[in-house]
Amino acid sequence: MDWFLLVIAFLFLIAGLAGAVLPVLPGPPLSFLGLLILHFSSQVQFSLAFLVVAALVAALITVLDYVIPTYFTQKLKASPAAVRGTFVGTLLGLFLIPPVGILIFPILGAFVGELIFSNDVQKAFKSAFASFAGLVGGIVIKGVYGLWALVYGAFALF
Repeated sequence: MDWFLLVIAFLFLIAGLAGAVLPVLPGPPLSFLGLLILHFSSQVQFSLAFLVVAALVAALITVLDYVIPTYFTQKLKASPAAVRGTFVGTLLGLFLIPPVGILIFPILGAFVGELIFSNDVQKAFKSAFASFAGLVGGIVIKGVYGLWALVYGAFALF
């Protein structure tokens, strides 16, 4: 039974790392579940405090992943219409074409929002780039958490 738990745990940890770049997979929650499954094996024991912190960080990163593109769009001085476009694009991407939409729709939303607001194609591209930078930031944060969980789980086992 222990080997089964270990295999399942590492499958979750690998899927969590893959979830950093595959929008259809919720990376940080999968990574946390991998750590939790490892904890229930007889080979690895994590403290309750560690598990609570790992769960809270995974939840925070998951929420931030939806907020960061909008934040970056605001920081790079995009218009309020571009910021709203990024937010609306994120929501549409979640529901219309989840795997691809979550990558494309926030960028398109920022571009269209800025273009409608300012009629300036160059500024619209800048807003779309800001949204893209936020998207990349989210991928990096999820990747770091996923890699950390995988490495930490491996070291805890061995």
